[in-house]
Amino acid sequence: IYDFYRHLLKWGVSNEKARNYINMFDPKQTGFVKREDVCNALNCYPNEPEYLKDIEVLSNDMSQHKRESVIKIVLEAFSSKRVKKKDKMHMIKQKLDKLYGKGWNVYMAEGRYWAVCSHKPGSNLTFVFRGAVYGVFQTPSES
Repeated sequence: IYDFYRHLLKWGVSNEKARNYINMFDPKQTGFVKREDVCNALNCYPNEPEYLKDIEVLSNDMSQHKRESVIKIVLEAFSSKRVKKKDKMHMIKQKLDKLYGKGWNVYMAEGRYWAVCSHKPGSNLTFVFRGAVYGVFQTPSES
């Protein structure tokens, strides 16, 4: 991490801003910064698939691969015009339960929304696509 800090200073970033970047990119103070950490902190994913260009992620704690997979599942379900929204939600939940384990919750809001939930780490995603808010999270197991 010190090498990264020195690199930022070399490129003209102020001491304070460089420290802020380090804290943002390595919030758990592991001493390492991966490309994924930088992308997550800046909400910038240069290699993302084309279908993600119109997505605005509101909250997220998933890995990039899982996030892209979940968004694709949601968008594919909602691309069908003949299936009712309620049935689309069930389809998404079933697919997520099958892929990532039981306990998934799926919601959609067309307009304002507020939500507070407990979720298993690495399973929360809320995003906007064409004016609608979509969200998924996995309920933590009782233990």
